[in-house]
Amino acid sequence: MNVQFDFRELVRPWDFPGTFAGAEPCGSGHINDTYGVTFEHAGRRVRHLLQRINHQVFPAPAALMENVRRVTAHLGEKLAGGPEAERRALRLKLTRTGAAFHRDAAGNF
Repeated sequence: MNVQFDFRELVRPWDFPGTFAGAEPCGSGHINDTYGVTFEHAGRRVRHLLQRINHQVFPAPAALMENVRRVTAHLGEKLAGGPEAERRALRLKLTRTGAAFHRDAAGNF
């Protein structure tokens, strides 16, 4: 699914440090759409990944993301203090309200 987004608006629910610098598709998934969003922060570019969940394939995206939140938190705790711990497991960025996902005005997760 090729959906167009206003990424400046889309990233507002998160507290990403820096100034929004751009977004582009990342990879070519068959189910979900993944985008790299870039911010200028402290003199360098920082990239984050956002994924649009196909809620036709995953009819309960909120429950799916709660599972992702629990698994990433568990793995982060298990790896804490180890070598390159921050690179060995995904780290989920919660929204400003503490949610594991955001639903946009068009109903995308």
